[in-house]
This record gives sequence, C-alpha cells and structure tokens, in this order.
Amino acid sequence: MPQRMNYLTGQMEERPLPKTHLCPTKGRPTQKTISKTFGFQMPLSYVQLVEWIYDQAPGDPTACAELFAECLGVGVMDGSSIYESAPPELRTVGWPGVDGVHYGFLVHAPELKQDDYPIAHFCPMDSDGVSLIGQGIVSGMVALGRQWSGKPERIELPAWQAAVKESGKRKPNRAESNSETNHWIVVPPHWRFQPSPDGVGVLAPEELFGPQELVAVQAEYQDFKAYVKPADAAIRRGHWAAALYYLRDGYWENWTAQPQAIAERLCTVYERLNRPGYACIVAGHIQKWSKKT
Repeated sequence: MPQRMNYLTGQMEERPLPKTHLCPTKGRPTQKTISKTFGFQMPLSYVQLVEWIYDQAPGDPTACAELFAECLGVGVMDGSSIYESAPPELRTVGWPGVDGVHYGFLVHAPELKQDDYPIAHFCPMDSDGVSLIGQGIVSGMVALGRQWSGKPERIELPAWQAAVKESGKRKPNRAESNSETNHWIVVPPHWRFQPSPDGVGVLAPEELFGPQELVAVQAEYQDFKAYVKPADAAIRRGHWAAALYYLRDGYWENWTAQPQAIAERLCTVYERLNRPGYACIVAGHIQKWSKKT
C-alpha cells in the first residue's frame, strides 16, 4: 500500500486508494458504471478508453489514475466541479491543477443520449466562460493530452491513434472560441441551439424557445430582476428553453452574489426540460448558501 506523510501528526500513513470511474468497486468498468458516475449515457469512445486503462493498469486504482494522467496530462475527475460558477452541462473529467482549470464533456441535453460530445475548457478564475477544445471526445481528449504534455499516443486504440496522427498536422490550441465552434454542437431535427454569454448555450426543442428573439441582458451586478422578469414571462408561455437562456445568463453574471431567486427558477426549468440531474446540482448550491447564512 502506498504511503504518505501526515503533516498534522508528522507520521507516515497509508495513502487511501483513489476512488474514480476508472476502477469501480466491483469488476471491470462498463458503460453502465461510467454513465452512472457522470449522470448521462457515456459514449462508447470514452468507455473504450476507460476499459483500456483498466486493462493496462491492470485493475489497480492508483495505477489507473496514474496512467490516465500520463496519457492525458491531467488528473482524473468524476463529473462534478467544486466551483459554483461551473455550469451543470460541463461534466468534468480532468484537471491539471492550475488555477482551478478543468475540462469535461459538454452535455446540453443528457436525455438525448447522443453518440458523442464536445470537450470543453473552463477556468473559474477567468470571465471567459466555457470554450471548446475538441469537436468530439476522441479529438478533444487528444488535444487535451497534447496541451498538457501528456502522451495520448500511448493509447493503443485505433480511433485514438488516428486522432493523434491528425492532431500532429496542426498547432496546439489552448481553447477554441465558442463563437467559432458552435457548429460542433449536434442539433437534432426540430431542435435549436442558442449560444449564451457563458459560452455554454442552450439546446432544446425549437418550440420551447418561442418566437421572441433572445438577447443577452445588460444589467448591473446583483440586478436579479433584469433576468428573472424575461425568464418568468417565458415560463408563463411554456418557453422553457428561453427561460433557461435568461436564467443561465443571470446566474453567470451574478453567481458570487448567491442569486437564489435565479437558482430556484433554474431548478424548475431543468426539471421541466427533463434534466433532473442538473436541477440537483443547482439545488446543491442553494443548500450550501443556506448553510452560510
């Protein structure tokens, strides 16, 4: 068992084994176990990577985490973020340990169970919001490994090897501009994607946006009503996607002020859009705020 120094006691102690989706409590990782951890149906491209890591390790939790970090240059994470500013749609998979930066799958509508998702970057210390680094899981994770001096070429899977070869033809890029990569978002027939100021955007059935044009609110800090008013109007009409747009905008601009009026409505809207997992994340923020007061 690996050991570490306990700086409170000055004694060496056993280092606890990392508990991650790379190595479940029982047996080999599967699409079911990984999906349960992240809260959405995980595409097979990432499942195959996790299975490869598990087999290479083999099955040792510490070795699995170390191989993930070696190949991709970041520490492994299991979906959630410790930062209240992080959008629920960003299901975090890795972090390099710098300024809170983390990367994840950008999943707008988990109910769709799509075959692939973009990989996105988020830094809570910046005001840029979410930006995309890869159109899909394989290309995005390879770009992640390239950026943080990992070794994605070690991943001995055909699709990953092809992505590594392709990535070598272009210069590394820190993070793509969201405005330039909206075409990376897969929009089903009769659905619509609406970009938003936080870089995430809203993806939902077209009729849930309504006929009105959605324009980012320009308001003073802590002016919650400026966001709540158009959101409530959209809610009364059953335009839940439009409401989500305004509420997400308001949350992004005011999250440090613990905007409970916005967050409570966000929970309702996520529920009505059949995204209860995201409602639970926002409800968790509200619960934290109540304990601080």
